[in-house]
Amino acid sequence: MIQAVAFVGSEPAGAVARLHRGGVRACIVASPEAADAAIKEWGLLPTSVLVVGHSVPGTLSWADVAQQGGSHPCSSDQVMQALVQHNRRHILAAAAAAASPTAAEQQQQQQQQQQRPAVLVVGYVMKPSREEQLASAGLLPLLPGSDGLCFMPFDVGQLAAQHSDAAIPQQQQQQQQAHNEAATSQQQQQQGHIDAFTPQQQQQQQQQGHIDLLLHKGSDELVAGPDGAVGWSSRLLALQGWLRQQQQAHVAVVDPFENTAKVLDRLVLGQLLDELQQLRLPPGVAARAPRYCQVEDYAAVGLPELLAQHGMQPSFIVKPAVACGVAHSHSMALALTPGALASLAGRLPLPGLVCEFVNHGGLQHKVYVLGDKVFVTQRASIPDVHSSPDLPPEQQLLLFDSLASLPTQLPPHFVQQHSSSTCMQEQRESSSGGAGAQQQQQQQQQLNMQAVEEIAAFLRARLGLTLFGFDVVLASHQEAGSNTISSTEVAEQAQQQQQQQQQQQQQQQQQQELVVIDVNYFPNYGGGSNTPALFRQALLQRWQQHTAGLVGK
Repeated sequence: MIQAVAFVGSEPAGAVARLHRGGVRACIVASPEAADAAIKEWGLLPTSVLVVGHSVPGTLSWADVAQQGGSHPCSSDQVMQALVQHNRRHILAAAAAAASPTAAEQQQQQQQQQQRPAVLVVGYVMKPSREEQLASAGLLPLLPGSDGLCFMPFDVGQLAAQHSDAAIPQQQQQQQQAHNEAATSQQQQQQGHIDAFTPQQQQQQQQQGHIDLLLHKGSDELVAGPDGAVGWSSRLLALQGWLRQQQQAHVAVVDPFENTAKVLDRLVLGQLLDELQQLRLPPGVAARAPRYCQVEDYAAVGLPELLAQHGMQPSFIVKPAVACGVAHSHSMALALTPGALASLAGRLPLPGLVCEFVNHGGLQHKVYVLGDKVFVTQRASIPDVHSSPDLPPEQQLLLFDSLASLPTQLPPHFVQQHSSSTCMQEQRESSSGGAGAQQQQQQQQQLNMQAVEEIAAFLRARLGLTLFGFDVVLASHQEAGSNTISSTEVAEQAQQQQQQQQQQQQQQQQQQELVVIDVNYFPNYGGGSNTPALFRQALLQRWQQHTAGLVGK
């Protein structure tokens, strides 16, 4: 099995760095003799080292492992694919040669293989920066582990080579209308899916080798139509067509494209999250989504009345309806009053969603779901705010990019006076150990994990996703439907600050209102202590579910 790669003379662009991130030793050497020296330094057998560029006695050459032929690969993708496919063939051959089982033993081995095969190849499709981030975290190893999983890049460019993006806008418009439901074969044709491939394209894909799972981050390749609706790029449409072919029926997709599309539209997602209120959660715990309404004109007459009809009072978060994948999808605004919304005309895309801003103590809980496993991390969020109707509208508005960073520090006139987040900030500034104040903040916002698990199970079932995350905030109990506070109330709060803090802690122990503010597919899974193992376990579960479905047909 290949465990290291030596390039004699030169490397395909980025190959050494990508191999290192995938857990494979790699280097560039000047001569075959230097390659031999590197192998000895690594302490590896020559037969476990791939030497690219020249022949080194006892080692594997490019011709030994690559189906493309030639003396040198033209891309780092090809190196990684050849390495994974060679190791797969090696493992399967070793397993087949291990014994000649009886009929009963063979049946038992087949049953065991359905649960944990000797090797499973996961082909992944994502942008380079995401691959780098995930591989650096140990989530995309090239070498198979004890569970047999190994990962390699899957190039869909060949599939889309003969299809231009010119026809995509119409396809996207049709996709957008049905993106939250599993498409029938007739709908798939109407949406412009590509199912016919030339022999040359099929051969080029076969050269990449066998895959058992297809892992994708489809939102990396969204394109917008003339009406603003988003849909898959021609590359991903071609990939979906390829997956529908009978030869690829064995490939488990993580996750099905029609399921991942459900989180692309914030309005569709909001309608789904409205169902959270129906969940039966542990006593003293409730869950919901923020109240919201769709807006076609930020300066529309009657907008304040419309917001009130939806049960919203100041302050507000304003978001584009498109959740990801296109320019400005993460451009947002914090508005203190309805009057400030008119200033957004021409500054945020339409249609938009105006959502209530829920004061939450300046702390956000990131819930990560991998199959049936869940873990939670915390990060600083937008501090509690209060509405100031007397200020000019422009001063009641704050624009930000949620992908870059949340505004964890606000102008003084935005900040809720003597709120829990303000008090905690004061504690951090006055304390010699900021970590102690942060720990106190986290202790005050310990989520009910049973409730979190039930929310995750609900979303898993409704979305049909294996890999996803959602953001939760714990509503501050000082909220009573409005963040507007008069100067008299501010003075009273200043006099009763200590008493309010004690009451707030008691109330949090009695009642938790979990507000789910966002859901996204295949997050980066940062901050988990055992993420690689959970990630692999989730993929294996998905493959087992897919295989069981094929057997049942």
